[in-house]
Amino acid sequence: MAVGGRRLTVRGVAAALVAAGLVALAGGGVAQAHAYLVSSDPADGSVLARGPGVIRLQVSEAVVLEATRVSLVGHDGTPVALGAPTVEDAAPVPEAPTAAPGVGVGALVPAPTVEQEPAQTVVVPVRATLPVGSYRLTLDTLSADDMHRTVATIVFGVGQRVTPAGRGEPPTAWGQALLRWLTLLGLSAALGHLLMLRITREGPRARAVLRAGTPAVVAVVLVAAVAAAALPVVQALGSQVALGRVLTSSYGLRVALRVAGLVLLGGGVTRAGRPGVRDRRTATVLATVGATAASAGTALLGHAGVAPVGALRLTADVVHVVATTTWLGGVVMVALLAVATRRGRVDGLELRTVARRFATPAAVGVSVTAVTGLLLAGDVIASADAALTTTYGRTLLLKVGLVGVAGLLGLRHLRWSRRDGVRPLPRSTAVEAVVLVATLGLAALLSGGQPATTPELSSAGDVTPSLAVDTTAADLTEHTVVQPNRPGPNIAVIDVLDSRRPAPPRPTAVRVEARDGSGRVTVTEGQPLPGTGWSIPLRFVSPGISMLRVVVVRPGLPEAVSVVPWVVGGAAPTPATVVSRAPVGGLLTALAVLLALVLGGCALARRASARRRASAVTRRVAPSEAAVDEPERVGV
Repeated sequence: MAVGGRRLTVRGVAAALVAAGLVALAGGGVAQAHAYLVSSDPADGSVLARGPGVIRLQVSEAVVLEATRVSLVGHDGTPVALGAPTVEDAAPVPEAPTAAPGVGVGALVPAPTVEQEPAQTVVVPVRATLPVGSYRLTLDTLSADDMHRTVATIVFGVGQRVTPAGRGEPPTAWGQALLRWLTLLGLSAALGHLLMLRITREGPRARAVLRAGTPAVVAVVLVAAVAAAALPVVQALGSQVALGRVLTSSYGLRVALRVAGLVLLGGGVTRAGRPGVRDRRTATVLATVGATAASAGTALLGHAGVAPVGALRLTADVVHVVATTTWLGGVVMVALLAVATRRGRVDGLELRTVARRFATPAAVGVSVTAVTGLLLAGDVIASADAALTTTYGRTLLLKVGLVGVAGLLGLRHLRWSRRDGVRPLPRSTAVEAVVLVATLGLAALLSGGQPATTPELSSAGDVTPSLAVDTTAADLTEHTVVQPNRPGPNIAVIDVLDSRRPAPPRPTAVRVEARDGSGRVTVTEGQPLPGTGWSIPLRFVSPGISMLRVVVVRPGLPEAVSVVPWVVGGAAPTPATVVSRAPVGGLLTALAVLLALVLGGCALARRASARRRASAVTRRVAPSEAAVDEPERVGV
């Protein structure tokens, strides 16, 4: 970024690198997604023979125990006494397995592994005996990494069929959304003001108006810094979590990064807008470091999918924030200059020149916003149905629509700036500014909302219950069948066949180590059946994937170990498809790349066309100058 007509100095680059190092320190290993309920015991919609003594709720990432509230009520609204919740670490949230062709009927193999967020399980003891009836359980907690609220509800029955509660969304925290909106407004005002100071360097009257408004812009930036600092305070008070715990966590460090960036950015605006200052290096350093830190802090406090933050995702987030806020801030400044023109403080031709010069950075801002927006959308929207049937998805679609409206209005204003004449700038410039300010409000709502990525919103999480699985271990072939393959008591029958001849002695023991989705492991010894079979009692706590580790003990031989990824049936019915539940992440990424290539090609073609026009003008002017000089040479 350049301020006051000077290029970015070495000091500015060094300061930006320091800020980037702070970003990496504050954001390393942080997961930027809301926690959501992965599985529960009892499962949603399950029917139990008797009431559970302990309730286990697996969430996708770490939660704040002090802010965790679990309630259980009967069908008549009577609350059930529960013990204090505790948390225990669990295995990473499992990926959906994939079919293994040719291995066996219903056989599965693990899907390719990716870096995943360690899950946690909330354990709540039940202090009362539950009579026959239906029960509604509600979990209300905070995600430890971003202090966002997570709410989940399940319904189960004791000796009675029930209707599953299905997916729920946390209520909107309007106060927190307002603070986030004020923060984004301050960042937009600062970046837009700095951009317009550079654009108007040859427009004295417009530049004078901008400099006169510098104190107001600085005030907006400071209000944004106060709002950013107040956000964790409001979250701590609302959740009854100790403020010190919030401020000393990684979340608090990211908040501090954004607040410090806004303060530095305000200092850069003050320095850049002060008349008579020749040395702009200090303003450049403050603006560069402040913009980098504030934008990176904003990105780190937003969404980045369910995996730990990576360099590519963080870069895309930061670039998206900078492009969007700079574009918006520039549009607002042009609208304010239009008001000044109507009041006679700025010349109409000068405003037209300013609007024409703003066209290029505006086009860059729109293009970068569109490309990075598509790239990032794949991490917060699981499918077309997720976009249409959830509050988060519909809000995102509304935001995209408003950005499109603003882009069309911007094209209209570009056409005005390229026409000759004295027609004033259309009043729709103010409409474009208002639309973009409203877009920031939607962005604030989205940054505090639950992304539409929970498993039931995408067909990627759909798995068929296992029927039978064939596996091998050493020289053994094992055929596993589990009945009735539903949450609760089950019987596994494992046929152990030896391919060697002559066959060695029969195994002396077979045991199964079962790991459910919450990471809990149970070990059960099998009983021999006539022939080659072994009977092993198992208890599944919830539908979904349960990893069975089968250990066969034989005299005089090493233990033969195999892993069976078994899919337990009894899950809630798959939601009805509205348009499509197919995953859209890959498609959105491909569209982002394609759009980047198209826009880059258009920019190169436009630049080549401009060079050809300039060359043609030069060729036309040269003969004219030669004709004018010829009589002088003859006279001499």
